[in-house]
Amino acid sequence: MIALRASAHLAEARALRSELVSALEDPKSPIKWRKKAVWTLGQLRDAAAAPLLVEQLAAEPDVASIARDALRRIVGRDLGRFRVRWRAFFRKNEHRSRPEWLIDALDQADSDARMRAVEELVLATGEGFERRRDAATRDGARELASYYRRALDL
Repeated sequence: MIALRASAHLAEARALRSELVSALEDPKSPIKWRKKAVWTLGQLRDAAAAPLLVEQLAAEPDVASIARDALRRIVGRDLGRFRVRWRAFFRKNEHRSRPEWLIDALDQADSDARMRAVEELVLATGEGFERRRDAATRDGARELASYYRRALDL
């Protein structure tokens, strides 16, 4: 999946993404296809597909659960199983980049959630691998957020 994410600019990857999105937009798509499409978009960390994933929270429970997990991977935090909070998040943050969402996710009280956010930041930016353990504490996470803002010139 990391290699596929790195190939997102290729025509073949764009065609794959288009097919995944089509499967989700077509209400007649079999549930197993929609589950695979949601899972794959989450694995690809496709931030542009996030609004479509939000709408899948109202789908069948299996699809909704996978969509919620995909959204958590994309933004680095869990906003619950209802669309209203996710829609509000994306409305408020649509102008910001995924790394910015992940940096903001370093402010969470839950250390496991902070660690997942920093792992996503490392994958998304290629920066901070050696500092990822700093997210174990709230103070360390604040310093890490500053580090990423400087490194990414945000």
